[in-house]
Amino acid sequence: MMGDPIYWTLGYFLIAVISLLSLLYRYFSSVYKYFEIRGIPYEPPIFAFGSLWPVLSLKKSYNDLIYDMYKKYKKEKIVGIFQFSKKSVLIIDRDLLRKVLVKDFEYFDDKSLHYNKELEPLTAHLFSLGGYEWKVLRTKLTPTFSSSKLKGMFQAVIDNAHKLKEYVSKKILKTEELECKSTCLRFGLAVISSTAFGLDIDIVTEKASTFFKMAETVFAPTLGGMFRNSLWFYAGFIAKTFNLRIIPKKTHDFFFNLVKDTVHYRETHGTTRNDLLQLLIQLKQGAKFGGEDVSITLEELAAQSYVFILGGFETTSNAMSFFLYEMAMNPEVQERVHAEVDAVDEITYDTLAGMEYLEMALDGKRFAKLMVKAGLAILMKRFSVETSPRTPNPMRYDPRGLTLAAAGGIWLRLVDRQRIQ
Repeated sequence: MMGDPIYWTLGYFLIAVISLLSLLYRYFSSVYKYFEIRGIPYEPPIFAFGSLWPVLSLKKSYNDLIYDMYKKYKKEKIVGIFQFSKKSVLIIDRDLLRKVLVKDFEYFDDKSLHYNKELEPLTAHLFSLGGYEWKVLRTKLTPTFSSSKLKGMFQAVIDNAHKLKEYVSKKILKTEELECKSTCLRFGLAVISSTAFGLDIDIVTEKASTFFKMAETVFAPTLGGMFRNSLWFYAGFIAKTFNLRIIPKKTHDFFFNLVKDTVHYRETHGTTRNDLLQLLIQLKQGAKFGGEDVSITLEELAAQSYVFILGGFETTSNAMSFFLYEMAMNPEVQERVHAEVDAVDEITYDTLAGMEYLEMALDGKRFAKLMVKAGLAILMKRFSVETSPRTPNPMRYDPRGLTLAAAGGIWLRLVDRQRIQ
């Protein structure tokens, strides 16, 4: 029986598996000694998962993991963290942090995030690029975010903010409380679809669109989504080795083709719009900045349009919904915000710029701040915010999300100030 080929095959297979596990063990054991050898305090890792096991096992959100480490090691200057086999440090000392982010930034500008220009052109955006590539692209895109050009796009933002206000006004007639995260998602995506993709979609009142569904897949808290995001942030070497995608192919192709077709239509027909996409098209066609000629490729253009979904869809709605939550939990602060927005007859680009108290809670950059500030100014001018029976207290964060998000949503009661006057 022992001479049977199947036993030999199983034997070789077991030997191969044991050998592979042995190599992996030796590799991770060597990596996990990195901080110990250098005398740097570090969070004890778990084999293969490093310091991320509480997140991967859905026991903690990534935010809670980092915050707990901060509290645990707050007397140290830095603490070592292993993200799978990736060596990272959590900087606790403020002076050291200032050096990394400002004074010595030129030595720390590589984000180490995965991107693949050939397989997935949309991944090669500013958020993922590092080092020289980031500097070059950032220089090209700098003219896009000037104050004068942002002011030109303000109307699209304010129009959608008013749509959001009317949507909420109708919604609260039917229900006592509102889930603010999903409500603010509508606004953020409506602005992005208009300014970054050139679409006129009323996502605020009707979200059953392909654009909305495709955008949702980017941040969907599924196992597949968590795996892809893990590859993006921590295991780019695996994605490159096996040519794996970090954006679902259907989603990637939808947004890339949408940008390509819109750019082609505008260039062919000479059509222009006062939006972000038009500014990127101008860069594609060639523009001058600082006396130099700059231009971007179609792939770079599409990637920067896509990054607005990453930076403006989920994060914008989070910022807005967390702000509303804080207003409900701190009525005295809400009174000061109401006083500031009530002091102007109309929310315009100029009156919004003068709202310093509102600015204090929303300083995160440029277009995203403009969008969030405008949306909240319009809402706060019309509504007051109160807690409801489902308002989370204390706040708990969803361990499944890529970004900071409240577990179970942010449920609040919005009261129409016009009806109680």
